[in-house]
Amino acid sequence: MAAKLPYIKWFPADWMADTALLSPATRGIWFDLLNSMWLMDRVDRISGTLPELARAGRCDTVQMQTAIDELARFHAAIVTQRDGCVTVICRRFQRERKERVRVAEKMRVTRQLRKCYGDVTPERKDSSSPRHPSSPEEESINTPSPCAGAHAKDGENGWNGTAYPQTVDDVLAIAALPQCGARLTREQAQQYLVFRMASDWIDAAGRKIAPGRIVWDVKKWEMSKNERKPAKPKIDYGDPSTWGGVN
Repeated sequence: MAAKLPYIKWFPADWMADTALLSPATRGIWFDLLNSMWLMDRVDRISGTLPELARAGRCDTVQMQTAIDELARFHAAIVTQRDGCVTVICRRFQRERKERVRVAEKMRVTRQLRKCYGDVTPERKDSSSPRHPSSPEEESINTPSPCAGAHAKDGENGWNGTAYPQTVDDVLAIAALPQCGARLTREQAQQYLVFRMASDWIDAAGRKIAPGRIVWDVKKWEMSKNERKPAKPKIDYGDPSTWGGVN
C-alpha cells in the first residue's frame, strides 16, 4: 500500500545527530529502510528475515547484519530479533503513529457526541410563553437525545441504576438521591456528563463504570470538584486573663 502523502518530512538536525556514529554504508541502508516504512502507509517498523531486509535496504546480507548491529549499538533505532525475524523500529515514526491514532480516536468520540447531541428542537408545551434557553448548547444537552436508549427515570426515586444518564437532569436526579448526597451545580453536572460520555464511561483506572455504580461515581466527582474538607473543631481558650504568665 502506497503512502497517502507523496513526501516525507525531513529533519536534518535530528538525522545528523542520530546517525553521527554510523558508517556511511549503514546510513544509506537505514535511509532505504525509512523510505520502505513510509511507502507502506507510514508504518513505524519493518520486519523480516535478514535476506528480506537486505532486499528492502538494497544490500547483501552481510552489509544488512552490520547495519543492524550498528543501529542497535548506537541507539539510532529500536532493533529486536526473535526466531530469525528481525524488527527495526523508527522512534520518530512510532511517535507520529501514536499521535495519529490519538487524534483519530478523539475525532471519533467528538462525532459520536455531535450525532447524539445535535440540533434537536424540543416540542413546546405552551406556545404562548415559550422558554428561551440561555444558550444553544444548554438546550441541546438538556434535551433528551433520540439515540439515548433506555430512560433512567423510575417513578419518584429518579434513578433505577440500569442505564447511563443521558441528560443534565438525569445527573442532577442522581446527585439528589439519599445514597449520593452530592451538591452539584448545573454546570458541574453538565461537565460530568460531557466528560464521562467522551471517555465512554471509563474511569481514571481504565475500568468501565457500571450503570449501578454511577451514584458513587457522581459523589466522587462532586467531592473532587468541591474539595470537601471536614470542619475543624473550634477550641475554646477561655478568658485570657486566667492564662498563666499573663500580667
